[in-house]
Amino acid sequence: MMNKEKATNIFENNSCLINGRDVIPISVADEIVGPEAVKFAKQPGMFNGFGIGDTSVSYLTKEGFFMAVSYLNVKEYSDK
Repeated sequence: MMNKEKATNIFENNSCLINGRDVIPISVADEIVGPEAVKFAKQPGMFNGFGIGDTSVSYLTKEGFFMAVSYLNVKEYSDK
């Protein structure tokens, strides 16, 4: 299981600046916590996107990443 300090460090080491805030791209979050946890975290205020012309990036906010980590923690706990 992952605590807040570890989750914060992982977020900070993998985030990037998009539109004035640090976020973690969905593709990166998928690699770290898995697509199932990311899907769970895609809720209003925790998931968004930003585009320039024909290019865009979907991302989780820090709160969204923490939600995905919480999903993993509960799943790990329930699998014991």
